[in-house]
Amino acid sequence: MGWFLGSYRGHYLVQHGGNIDGFSANTAFYPSDSIGIVVLVNQNGSPLPGMIRNYISDKMLKLPHRDWHKQVKEAVDKSKEAAKSVTSSDSLNRKQGTRPSHLLAEYAGQYEHPGYGAFNIFVRNDSLIMSFRNKDADAWLEHYHYDIFRPKSLDDDSDENNSPVRVSFNVNLKGDIESAAVIGMEPAIEKLIFKKQAVTIAVAANDLEKYVGEYELAGVITKVYIKEDKLYVFVPGQPEYETIPLGNHEFKLKIPNIDGFSVRFDVNADGKATAVSFVQPNGTFKAMKK
Repeated sequence: MGWFLGSYRGHYLVQHGGNIDGFSANTAFYPSDSIGIVVLVNQNGSPLPGMIRNYISDKMLKLPHRDWHKQVKEAVDKSKEAAKSVTSSDSLNRKQGTRPSHLLAEYAGQYEHPGYGAFNIFVRNDSLIMSFRNKDADAWLEHYHYDIFRPKSLDDDSDENNSPVRVSFNVNLKGDIESAAVIGMEPAIEKLIFKKQAVTIAVAANDLEKYVGEYELAGVITKVYIKEDKLYVFVPGQPEYETIPLGNHEFKLKIPNIDGFSVRFDVNADGKATAVSFVQPNGTFKAMKK
């Protein structure tokens, strides 16, 4: 039922810990000994709940004294030594002298995963910031190499505090950032792909009128029309496509679970559309207005 089951120095132990917004907790039961212990501390990600629980357990179970503080400190020291080794190895993999393929502002946006939620990336001064709903997890994205960045704590960005997590940005055929692969976030999964969400703009229904009409490409007539104050595109033999305005006369086709399809209109000096280009992963195809 979500509890961690185990043995503590020969005694049946049922326990679970937790961390949120600057607090840590541990709830533990010894069912066979009729003992329950709850420890709450005002530190996030702190080892104290487990240490305090163990000290209390030793007293109540009349077990020989152990210096849990010393054991935890030794474990932390070993972890730091291991991290230094990883950092040394990591420096051999890092390609020096590279730069991102895009301006930092082009990496900004909201990235979503169906199982792991969403995060936002924005530019602060000359740096990318990775922001989560839990602000305690916010990180600075240090450029690692090419289009790969390394999250670093906003409170401690020293070289000794390097994260094994990497954020690798992916580019579509149009050259735009389409997703971010987060590597090392989940040990059992090589990488998690977070899709970048399109930034939409509001367009009044009367401003959509200039795009309405019939467009011809190789004898095929595509109809563009307004329905319920939204622009729709209909190609014979296909379902009608609702569009999402992206700006600069471009509209994304709203197709479930599929990205990379949009229409971009050519507009003359009078503000009327003269052609529409279908932007697809396999190419761009222009249809002229009849």
